[in-house]
Amino acid sequence: MGRRSFLAGSGAIAAGLAGVLVLRDPPLGLWPSFAELLADYRTGPGQRQKLVPMAGIELELNTRSSLSLDGGGILPWCRSSS
Repeated sequence: MGRRSFLAGSGAIAAGLAGVLVLRDPPLGLWPSFAELLADYRTGPGQRQKLVPMAGIELELNTRSSLSLDGGGILPWCRSSS
């Protein structure tokens, strides 16, 4: 393995890791994270939303909030047992 292939491989790994981190936790909250995009309910900057998911339960989402009714479905252990 030559020096150029080593540097190219290292650069590709670093770029892939940076991409994953940016999708998971955006810098300065400039865009919604992947989990927020998958949420059932979302509010943007300056928005507030009242919702009633079930009888007897009232929720109010403040600005830049998200709510996932099934735990997001990203990780199997985050799902609710309903």
